[in-house]
Amino acid sequence: MRVRGDLQPSNAFTLEAQPKNPGFVLVRFFENVKPFEEKNDELTVSGYEYDEYHLELPDAPGIQDDVLNNFDRYIAEAKEREKPSAHGLKLVELKQACNAAITGGVTIETSEGEEHFSLTPEDQINLQNLAFQIAAGAAGVLYHADGKLCRVFTPDEANALTQAAVGHVTYHTTYFNHIKAWVERTEDSGKLDKITYGAKLPNDLKRSFEALLGLAGGSS
Repeated sequence: MRVRGDLQPSNAFTLEAQPKNPGFVLVRFFENVKPFEEKNDELTVSGYEYDEYHLELPDAPGIQDDVLNNFDRYIAEAKEREKPSAHGLKLVELKQACNAAITGGVTIETSEGEEHFSLTPEDQINLQNLAFQIAAGAAGVLYHADGKLCRVFTPDEANALTQAAVGHVTYHTTYFNHIKAWVERTEDSGKLDKITYGAKLPNDLKRSFEALLGLAGGSS
């Protein structure tokens, strides 16, 4: 990982004791050290930036010479351990798909016909505010469908929209929670390609997912 520090690393690696893990040392490797300087108004910040990799090794007599004599092997191992795992990459992919599905929003029937409403995080906050206004007794609230001008939404319209939005978010967050469990229990990384967002869940996870949606009232 690329890091910054005030001081230039004096060696290609250092060894540090591990009080929380007795019997092991932390090897910190440093590469591509370069000075940097940045100005922000009247403030100048300078130091060094470099690639840093970590590796824990058993503490033993001659550990420094061992790392020095096998430097290429050890730093390659440290770099390999920092690479995202196949499982980690799959979860990132699924989380991005989940977020895209949520922000894609909902289409509901209003007094203007079918209208679509995106559900970005900001949109979700705005809908929460609408719900608060209606709960406080407002006779109407200002809002707008995607690509349309603001207009007054009746309490029934606002309630229908907020309920649809909550159900949509609940569905996708609950689905992601279950597909995440599916990924984490899949030991063979070669089978991860078959797990895609929207895929049918294994039977036990499907039953759990549907039971929770039944309680929470979520909908796709």
